[in-house]
Amino acid sequence: MVVFTCNRCGESLRKNKVEQHLRCCRPSLLTCIDCLKDFSLDQYQSHLECISEEQKYGQKNGDTQKLVNYKGKNKQNEWMKNIKNLIERGTYAKDISVVLNNLIGYDNIPRKRAKFINFVKNSLRIHNVNLIEKVWKIFEESIKISSKNPMSEIQTKQDESKENQIGSNDCKRIESSKASADKPDHAGNDEIKSSDTNHKIQMKSIIFKLLSKHNEIDVEKLQRKVLKKYHQCGYDNIDEWVLERFKKVISKKRAFIIDANMIRLA
Repeated sequence: MVVFTCNRCGESLRKNKVEQHLRCCRPSLLTCIDCLKDFSLDQYQSHLECISEEQKYGQKNGDTQKLVNYKGKNKQNEWMKNIKNLIERGTYAKDISVVLNNLIGYDNIPRKRAKFINFVKNSLRIHNVNLIEKVWKIFEESIKISSKNPMSEIQTKQDESKENQIGSNDCKRIESSKASADKPDHAGNDEIKSSDTNHKIQMKSIIFKLLSKHNEIDVEKLQRKVLKKYHQCGYDNIDEWVLERFKKVISKKRAFIIDANMIRLA
């Protein structure tokens, strides 16, 4: 299991204990004790696995790499990716969504039904067997579909490729927004305010378009997708500008709902 260090008090925290610790300590960063990378509070959940002690301290040769990439670990990694994809892509009842979002904090979720039920009871303190069964069936159906359709992975990549293809209208919006940002100010504060509003409108339409496809998505992932669209239109040196506008746009509670780092349309 991934273990972090709190950069405020120095306490070592297993991933499933981080959320509880944040309520009393409120650090700005968490550091993985294995790879020594720093993660913000909205990034640490995506750190599902890390380098092993063998990789960190052992000899870097072919035998060591084979030992690390053993079959069981690969299966568990695929299982965890499957769970994360389900949470990001699906729309579920509130009680099921709560369980799914809590599960993403663990990286040792069992792949067998009986062990899974016991795990949820003990780790999440949920004793509603019917609810646990509903969650398990969601995972089970996903596994069946994936095994019956060997082209599913290819299809997923094709879907992502289609999403990454940006339309001319999107580029026109971005072009208009960036052009107005580059204009010198000759009209005073009113023009600045008007220009800033225009930026938000253009970016808001792009965010709406992305959320209409995903229903609900991780805030950081949405941010990367928006930034990627600007890059596809030829803007490679405006990351800071885009990220600043992005934060302003999603802060509008009437348009978007953010819950546990997941964002959806209001």
